[in-house]
Amino acid sequence: MKRAILVACLLCFLVAACTRQYGSVSAGMTAYKARDYSAAAADFRLAAQHGDAPAQAMLGIMYVQGQGVPQDYAKAVKWFRLAARQGHAIAQASLGLLYYHGLGVPRDYAKALKWFRLAAQQGNAAGQYNLGFMYGKGQGVPLDYAKALKWLRLAAQQGDAGAQGMLGILYVNSPGVPQNYAKALKWDRLAAQQGLGMAQYDLGVMYQQGLGVSVNYTKALKWLRLAADQGLGVAQAKLAGLYVTGQDVPQDYVEAYKWCKLSKASFKPGTNSYKMAGTAIAELSTMMTTAQIAQGQQEASAWWAAHHKGGS
Repeated sequence: MKRAILVACLLCFLVAACTRQYGSVSAGMTAYKARDYSAAAADFRLAAQHGDAPAQAMLGIMYVQGQGVPQDYAKAVKWFRLAARQGHAIAQASLGLLYYHGLGVPRDYAKALKWFRLAAQQGNAAGQYNLGFMYGKGQGVPLDYAKALKWLRLAAQQGDAGAQGMLGILYVNSPGVPQNYAKALKWDRLAAQQGLGMAQYDLGVMYQQGLGVSVNYTKALKWLRLAADQGLGVAQAKLAGLYVTGQDVPQDYVEAYKWCKLSKASFKPGTNSYKMAGTAIAELSTMMTTAQIAQGQQEASAWWAAHHKGGS
């Protein structure tokens, strides 16, 4: 689960909720929107100390993000818990996420599940997605695809990209869900259009292989490149393979080398994917001139610098 995506979603809901409050909460939201995080934190703290649940939840988010305060997951847990106990759905989902990842508290799937369920039952999309995710993985609960689909659909229908993407995966390749390429395509397309890298990759593969849709190499390349440009190693490796063989694209060893190098950099050292990428680079190098290799390395470095702050 992507913490950054969830935090962004939670902030959208919190902005709407907090602007309806009064006093220091309203002032806090004004400061927050102006990116005056220190002032916002002070205003939210004042309201939070008086028991205002949206302010407590917002303060929790700021401790997670390190906005206006030093990043402190333990303090985020404190404020989320206070709001969650008042029934604040966003705080419940946030607290569940911290328990799930073991941030500020020991990792505890049972407690994560508890808070996700409470949020989900209130219609919170993040809670529904994470609850469905845990049922689909059998984390903290017995594996249950029926319940996973139930909660994921509810979140997906609210536009949650993570839930849409996971539905796409389940409908393509899951032992507990009947294969349905049409449904997979529907949910993958919705998630991909929201920028979810894995969904973009899956959609590209479906267009390339004609799964649930007519083969369309132009669309396949479009979605694979979008996923690769997000740094998704599997998509970068896929692109490298296409350029090596000249399948669906003009054969281009320099472009293949670039994506192969980037793919290797995205994988954890020592993993099979990392080793396979290294082997592919070595093999590809034997087919290239010294100048081509240098150009491929230069293009990979340029891509990396453009997609990472400070080029690191």
